[in-house]
Amino acid sequence: MNITGILLLLLALVTAIGLVLLKPFAHAGKAGLVLLCLVTFAILLLGWRETRLANGFDRVKNTSTQKDIRKLVGKPHEITRCDQHLLYNETPTPRKNCQSIWWYHSFFFPSVWQYNFDPSGHLTRKVRFVSP
Repeated sequence: MNITGILLLLLALVTAIGLVLLKPFAHAGKAGLVLLCLVTFAILLLGWRETRLANGFDRVKNTSTQKDIRKLVGKPHEITRCDQHLLYNETPTPRKNCQSIWWYHSFFFPSVWQYNFDPSGHLTRKVRFVSP
């Protein structure tokens, strides 16, 4: 979850609405309208991206390849080796059939989608982590 990003979007939205409502200042109203359009576009774009990640996750099959997943959900936000992300008390041990992990982070919610791949580029595991 990107609290800072959400707060900045809300601040920009409130500012834009305030500028639009300032009718005595024609330039402020026009600037507010432009800002309101940009913020609305950003919110819609981020919402579309969020929907694409969720729908893509549901459509990914166990036989999918990296290319298939990139088509469904786009470029990953982060790619790591399988031994880089460990649980709190977990010791670094090689994971069977895992070469890389692709991470997709949510903007609006505290969640992340994870895809694990074997050395041949085929999906071995997919998980969605959601924080309460």
